[in-house]
Amino acid sequence: MIALVSANLGGLDPALALPAHPGIRATYYTDRPATLPGWDRVVQVYAVGGPRLSAKLYKCQIQRTADAPDATWYLWADACLRFSSLDFAAGLARSIGTDGRRAAFVPHPARKSPGEEWEYVLQGVRAGHPYLAARYNVSELECERDHFARRHNIWQLPLWCGGLWMMARSERTDAFLDDWWFNVRNHCILDQAAIAPLLVEHGIQPVPIPVNIYKNQFWERVSHA
Repeated sequence: MIALVSANLGGLDPALALPAHPGIRATYYTDRPATLPGWDRVVQVYAVGGPRLSAKLYKCQIQRTADAPDATWYLWADACLRFSSLDFAAGLARSIGTDGRRAAFVPHPARKSPGEEWEYVLQGVRAGHPYLAARYNVSELECERDHFARRHNIWQLPLWCGGLWMMARSERTDAFLDDWWFNVRNHCILDQAAIAPLLVEHGIQPVPIPVNIYKNQFWERVSHA
């Protein structure tokens, strides 16, 4: 069974319905009443520490959600993704297997490496870019970048999107998720730059999902507050 999880706290994203999804149990976490056709469960929760950090908890600790214990695979989707089909999920599951040594991620369409990602966001924050400056600060970004740069060539690793990914339930992937959450909570809420170095540290091989994260035959990204 595939456990699909999404979280929308603080009303940062529109409430989006889900198409038919045999073989998938879909759970949506939110801090406000919502009618969401297609989702198997809509769970109301409290935002603690701000809505963005709270949503990241369900993302980076998906293995600790109510649907995780009997799931074979975890599938995360940001709440800003509107799906027209979930037919891709079964193929992804087959491609990564069940031992936790492979995980599926979408390559970033604009930047090639974590180093580029940290530099892009740092430049935006320093320039006062409204979207970036509202989310991040320079010292936290630099701390996270330097933490990984001491152990990895952050300009040579690939950059993976954090908006949609799949991995099998295993001790290896659970340890990856624990370290990902530790990084988000203690270094910087920017999560996707840390994916590639953490995959290396946990011996997980990334399997590219060959689509554009913003729009493809299965989903499109809608407005994101």
